[in-house]
Amino acid sequence: QRHGADRLPPFSDGIAMQRMMTRLLALMLLSIGSTATVQAQTWNLASDFSNTNGGTSPWSYGFYTAGLSPSSFTAFSTYELRDGNRLATWYRGSNNVDPNIQKNVTTSAYLQPGTGITFNPGEVTFGPFLGPTVARWTAIQGGVFNISAMFQTVQTQNLAPNAYVYGNTQQWFSQTVTSTGVSWSSAGPVTLAANEWIDFVVWGNNHENKTTQVQATITAVPEPGAFVLVVTGLLGLGAAARRRQRV
Repeated sequence: QRHGADRLPPFSDGIAMQRMMTRLLALMLLSIGSTATVQAQTWNLASDFSNTNGGTSPWSYGFYTAGLSPSSFTAFSTYELRDGNRLATWYRGSNNVDPNIQKNVTTSAYLQPGTGITFNPGEVTFGPFLGPTVARWTAIQGGVFNISAMFQTVQTQNLAPNAYVYGNTQQWFSQTVTSTGVSWSSAGPVTLAANEWIDFVVWGNNHENKTTQVQATITAVPEPGAFVLVVTGLLGLGAAARRRQRV
């Protein structure tokens, strides 16, 4: 306890404490804001699509070389704009455009002549002729994620492709895609370690094209630790202020 000339007016002590609390709170909120931006990130197959294989990391595009075997994933080797610069296309290469993953980069639907395939603007399609076609998402760092996908046929014939979702080598989803499409989402948040992956796959079990539009989204689930830190910090500062006022 201060005595004589060393004693400061209680009002001055209270103002100093309030200023200190305000500064500390601002620092905590700034830190949480930058952390939450990463934790709440969402990845989307269509909006992330890129002309660099692996695209906007952590996506990569390719196919399975040994049936439905995720361990046989091979990245596509060739990229080009096709069909009058309408379709951004990743494909197998070696003068073979199949299998492939394409995105209509225009703002209009495109009916490809002679194929009966309609490419919707801004959407990604899988052409699984000659192999299961795959968009692979790899976790940059460990975390908890919500995952969803939609598969929709876009071809007037061969309307029976099969859709799959794999978590690493485990099959999470398998269903034939009807003309009305099929959807899937994780039953709850999925925990992944760094470098574990999720594969979105279309295959036809035969040599028909069966072009299919695929939508896929992965969203990181924010961790509650940052918010707990704020509450704990505020309670601690409040207690300190009350003790200071009683001195």
